[in-house]
Amino acid sequence: METLGCDVCEDGVSLSVAAAEPRLRLTQEAPSLRLAMDRLRDQAASEALFFAHTRFLLIGQAMAEADLAPALDLMARSADMRLRTPVFLLLGADAADAIEAGDEERDVTEMLAALQDDFAEQGAGAAFSCAETLAALAERGAALAAACRLEDGTLRPAGYGILKDGRCVGQIAPPEAQGVNLLCGLGGHGDVRLDGATVTLSDCEAEFAPRWSGDALTGLDITLKLRAALTETDGRRDKTAEAARADLETELTETVQGWCETILRQSQTLGADFLDLAGHIRHDSPAKWSRIAPEWSAVLPDLAWTVTVEATLDRTLDLEAPVPLGGTE
Repeated sequence: METLGCDVCEDGVSLSVAAAEPRLRLTQEAPSLRLAMDRLRDQAASEALFFAHTRFLLIGQAMAEADLAPALDLMARSADMRLRTPVFLLLGADAADAIEAGDEERDVTEMLAALQDDFAEQGAGAAFSCAETLAALAERGAALAAACRLEDGTLRPAGYGILKDGRCVGQIAPPEAQGVNLLCGLGGHGDVRLDGATVTLSDCEAEFAPRWSGDALTGLDITLKLRAALTETDGRRDKTAEAARADLETELTETVQGWCETILRQSQTLGADFLDLAGHIRHDSPAKWSRIAPEWSAVLPDLAWTVTVEATLDRTLDLEAPVPLGGTE
């Protein structure tokens, strides 16, 4: 089996599986996912079902919002599964719907693989493994999971699902999801569309500096240092190259700062430290952190913070010179 889909149903849970060779699509309902696996084996009596080669775990929205424990527990405890399997949440539908999507040439596994590659190239998300998800939930009670939507028979990226206390409690949609990657150090790359131009991020350095008054944490200052290259313009040439570059750097700064501020407010509203702010504070001031760690859940919602973004365009070519399209005389 290449993709497992987990949902809730009237009888308890539903397990759907997809394989390419031979092409196989099966679904079974049962009180537990383990029992559903046994029923799938009975259903496919003529085919031996092997789960050790599972490439993706896809969880439908209803199960994600109700309880992720059945799916993650199966991955953690079953000898048939691998903890390095990436987790995806399917928003707005059941995983079984995606298992049945696609055609002979492009099935759900290939669509999820394409999403994973797209995340890596565009910096608009990241697919975390079951092990990473379980570790984050165990250590700080919150985590992120790659999210997607089923549109016209195709899976589309949908940012991140926010996990807290074992269920999905919110979403970070594109383009703000790109800000998560910048804050979490998951890659400073991807395109950012500005007014009349597109820039491609090439690098991002994130710094976290806690502010203390004695042993009391009074705030957290976050600085992002971005580097980017101009990759597209709409052809307007009403400013000097220097002025146009300054405008683009300012707009990039404001865009990324807006993303980060939205994400931080969401973290505080939900009381979910999915950015691992606690880890940054602990790394900077371990002794002081040890004294406030037991109160972190109460500190986070009211923590004062600032976000400063410094953006530099390394490559702009010649903004004043249009691309020659008229030939030579």
